[in-house]
Amino acid sequence: MARTLRTDAEKTAFLRAQFALQQAHYRTHYRDADFCIIKAEGRPIGRFYVHRGAQEFRLVELSLLPAWRGHGIGGVLVQTLVQEATAPSLPVTLHVEPSNPARRFYLQAGFRHAEELGFYERLVWLPPDPAGERDKAAEPGQQQQDGGRLRS
Repeated sequence: MARTLRTDAEKTAFLRAQFALQQAHYRTHYRDADFCIIKAEGRPIGRFYVHRGAQEFRLVELSLLPAWRGHGIGGVLVQTLVQEATAPSLPVTLHVEPSNPARRFYLQAGFRHAEELGFYERLVWLPPDPAGERDKAAEPGQQQQDGGRLRS
């Protein structure tokens, strides 16, 4: 961006336009989502957007300012979300770029690869399966997608 936009005003206008387009997309595709601003010391430090659907919870966005990363804030938010999804036994899904450092964070939080989607990878966290049905797949290659759930 530094090479193409010359002035601070141009950069600000570009970022505002990008933000408006992103928000319009989120409101269109996740109209019932919770769009939360994360605050610390009374100041905004990030965003946590979650859509709680009938078939899955979708982590639409989790972002923190660089100075606030690595302090456990994201971990607490993700852990709270997966605990919330446990009672109705719903998966939690998200999209992440494979090269995004956050991917490793999500994998460490218990998410796993579900599918490639162009520039993104779909990750899924599955709730505990007391009956062990998910573990009965004859072969991993025989698993199919079913509304966010992996089934044999």
